[in-house]
Amino acid sequence: MEAELDKELRAHVEQQAEKYVQAGMSPEEAARRARLEFGGIEQVKEDCRESWGVRIVSELAQDLRYGARQLRRNPGFTTVAVLTLALGIGANTAMFSFLDAVVMRVLPYPQPGELVAIYQQRRGGGTESTQVPLSALNVVDLQKDSQGFQEISYYHWERPFLGTPKSAEYLVGAAISPEFLKLLGVDPILGRAFAPSEFEPGNDRVALLGYDFWQRQFGGRRDIIGQTIQMDGKPYTVLGVMPKGFYFVMDVDTNVLTPLALSSEDLSERERSSHTLSVVGRLSPGVTLASAQAEMDSAAVRLAKQYPSANQGWGLKVRSLLSTYYRQSVPESLLAIAAATLLVLLIGCVNVANLLLARSSVRQKEIAVRAALGAGRKRIVRQLLMESLLLALAGGLAGIFVGWIGVDLLALAANHYPVPGRQGIALNDSAFIFCLSLSVITAVIFGLVPSLRATKVDLNGSLKEAAAAVTTTAGRSKVGGRFIVAEIALAVALVTAAGLLIRTSTNLLNADLGFDPDHVLTFDTAFPPYKYKTGIQESEHVEEILARLRALPGVTDAAGFIPGGRLVFRQEGQPPPAPGQEPSADAEAVLPGFMHTLRATLIAGRELTQADTASAPPVAIVNESFARVYFPNVNPVRRQIVPLSQIYGYENPNAPPQPILIVGVIKDIFLRGPVLSKGPRIYLPYSQYPAQHGMIFVLRTAVQPMSLVPTVRAAVRSVDSEVALLGFDRMRHDVASWEHVWLPMTAVSIFAGLALLLSAVGISGVISYSVAQRTHEIGIRMALGAERRDVLRMVIGQGLRLALIGVAFGVAGALALTRFLASLLYGVTPTDPVTFIAVSLILIAVALAACYIPARRAANVDPMTALRHE
Repeated sequence: MEAELDKELRAHVEQQAEKYVQAGMSPEEAARRARLEFGGIEQVKEDCRESWGVRIVSELAQDLRYGARQLRRNPGFTTVAVLTLALGIGANTAMFSFLDAVVMRVLPYPQPGELVAIYQQRRGGGTESTQVPLSALNVVDLQKDSQGFQEISYYHWERPFLGTPKSAEYLVGAAISPEFLKLLGVDPILGRAFAPSEFEPGNDRVALLGYDFWQRQFGGRRDIIGQTIQMDGKPYTVLGVMPKGFYFVMDVDTNVLTPLALSSEDLSERERSSHTLSVVGRLSPGVTLASAQAEMDSAAVRLAKQYPSANQGWGLKVRSLLSTYYRQSVPESLLAIAAATLLVLLIGCVNVANLLLARSSVRQKEIAVRAALGAGRKRIVRQLLMESLLLALAGGLAGIFVGWIGVDLLALAANHYPVPGRQGIALNDSAFIFCLSLSVITAVIFGLVPSLRATKVDLNGSLKEAAAAVTTTAGRSKVGGRFIVAEIALAVALVTAAGLLIRTSTNLLNADLGFDPDHVLTFDTAFPPYKYKTGIQESEHVEEILARLRALPGVTDAAGFIPGGRLVFRQEGQPPPAPGQEPSADAEAVLPGFMHTLRATLIAGRELTQADTASAPPVAIVNESFARVYFPNVNPVRRQIVPLSQIYGYENPNAPPQPILIVGVIKDIFLRGPVLSKGPRIYLPYSQYPAQHGMIFVLRTAVQPMSLVPTVRAAVRSVDSEVALLGFDRMRHDVASWEHVWLPMTAVSIFAGLALLLSAVGISGVISYSVAQRTHEIGIRMALGAERRDVLRMVIGQGLRLALIGVAFGVAGALALTRFLASLLYGVTPTDPVTFIAVSLILIAVALAACYIPARRAANVDPMTALRHE
């Protein structure tokens, strides 16, 4: 195209020159006259290129090359700017990957938006009540008649007990229907899936292993396929291994899948009223959730007419599988961390904008020369924005490395702070696209204002070697000051949030737990269900284990408890409460000596003792919260409460429920911290309410608790080698590790530290720039008699004014934002004045420290040198 253009233009010139020759001119004069009339060939070429649309591409390429040379010539500036952006972009990329896994892409299946959960719910009084699974026959009917679903499948949660020569444990598993894996769109990565014949009763002793479980329990051995494992005392043949990252519907690490073989009993009409199967469906293409719900409404009406005894009053509900199991459980603390990472990026952008603004002061002559030679403002702004884009892209590349480290740290933290979808936390294509997009956006954010300001030059002053025109300097100082105010305001909000979370963590760690957690070892046990059919059978071995533990050297006291129960009751002598308003409390079955082992404080009455056996009248002790809520201003000791049903989670041999006599009141104890363990609580004798399948033991020791793990393990196994031992830990660490605030506190505190560092760099940079611009003025002041301390006061005062304005705006913003942290706080309010005052003083101190170096440099200026500065 260039060659043809050149040939065509020269042909036009030659043709015109030939006309002039024919008119009588000499060849030389004709050629000169033709060129003058035609105009500059290169200028015409530029016009043609612009009409082609390629000129902009050429200019962008020139701008990128020139920008790269400029950044290479200023390595200090480039390094600081790239590292600043890398921290902000990397942190946000890591947080995006985290949220992408736990919020946006939780379900690890193809087209997860098509997956729905189907369940029954009873309608009464105009409101929808508890959701429940379906019966096998109802599911079969739905499978036959469904039109808007590609597939409808079902499953049943199970907790099989795995017994091996080395260990024993309860697994997380599920029995699934034949079409289940097809519906989800997953296949084993090793071995094969279940065959149709293996869903028949008697042929269902086969299993698929979860990837992580396969790695942990069997070392990732490929020869496990075809071998047998013992679950619930029965042999199961391993057929395959599920993919890495696969978890079963809800956010749990699925250890094992087995076929769900429905027997003739399961499919009998008398079982239609049972609610045993959870149902999952995949919508057909183009079918909306609303139309699927309409179909299920019609199905519910049809089932109610055909089988009124089982389905009258029940409706069918369809919900997105994603919203059913995941998004409702995303911790609010993740939003706090995401907001903190965004603030860090904004502070970084403000910092780089200030650096670019300061750097533009030394480029005024260059910009003025370009403007004088004809470059338009738009052209110069584009050139400067290209430099910003190169900086942002370099920061983005470095940010990928920072994000990679951050993702690993967040994934590690998620293992101790369970969140949905944590198995999929990793840098992926979406994260790279996000990083690239964020780099471009930040280039515009931090580059636009400095570029516009840089092009407002005084051509006369700049071309006369003046450092800057006074008005331009003042204008840039004003813009830089605004940037610093914004930076400090953002830092105040972030540091305030960190301060509130740190105070919360301190309050939690120093809270009165109601017991002494030091030198206490805790561990969990699980008993094989095929050996212990009832809690009463299990209790005999629990008592034997307790006796062995108390006899161990280094153990001063031992006891145990079983959490997780719930007691609904009424007070003796009081009228029955209205439905839905029954008093209730968390219930724990405890072994004798439990309160003494924990060193809990008995307020009134007595502790539970060995005399509180299964044949004795039911008794209990309650905590202060229970007494305060249900027996205000009354001593609850010797009063009775009547259970309104069997106590959830516990087997009571004294059925039907008998009145329970309250024999004691203890100070509130918080075994899982003061947040998770608060509220009314009742403690029942284990011998009267023996729960099945496990016990949490607590041992008070005279030595380091963890040093007793081997002897404790041997003592328990000497009673029964198949008892599973889980979760050995120190009670002090166990309490702390359950707190809900440590992850957001740690993350926000790190980001707050970065914010302080970036703010200090930003303030120091702006003040240094201001000092450099005012060197001549400072020299005049000192020549006219100003003292060194006067210059120090002037420069530090400038920084202090900016800091005070920024702190004022920051406090106002923090008051509006920290209220969103209310659910994470303990022992401190979102508007805690101590935290706000402390943060304000910290930011002011950081500002003063950042101003000191440029202020000292200004105070040391030689007046004669300063007067010759221009």
